[in-house]
Amino acid sequence: MQKYLAEFIGTFFLVLTIGCTVIGHGAGALAPLAIGSALMVMIFAGGHISGGHFNPAVTLGVWLRGKCGTKDVAPYMIFQIMGAVLAALVVKFLKGGAALHRSNQRPYRRFWQSFFSPLHSFTSY
Repeated sequence: MQKYLAEFIGTFFLVLTIGCTVIGHGAGALAPLAIGSALMVMIFAGGHISGGHFNPAVTLGVWLRGKCGTKDVAPYMIFQIMGAVLAALVVKFLKGGAALHRSNQRPYRRFWQSFFSPLHSFTSY
């Protein structure tokens, strides 16, 4: 039961960090650093207990590789989903239904546009 609780807590804080950094006036360009730092801390705190999956897709991948017992897959995923849903409710309460800001996504769009624009000039002749 301790490993399931570790997965619940780790997933809760990961989703809470993601929600708080990208919704409303979040961390802006530092959002990936905040999310990665939260994941790092949770892996250091609970990784030795549960393996530090904190994501049902990771649990599925670990199970497919044979590193996680079949009896643990469903409880891991259930506790991860419960932690994520609870964190989403907390974020909704804290942020008050604020919308995502497009400004958090524009630097990546500009990067890809600048990356592909020289290729477009070669193919337009």
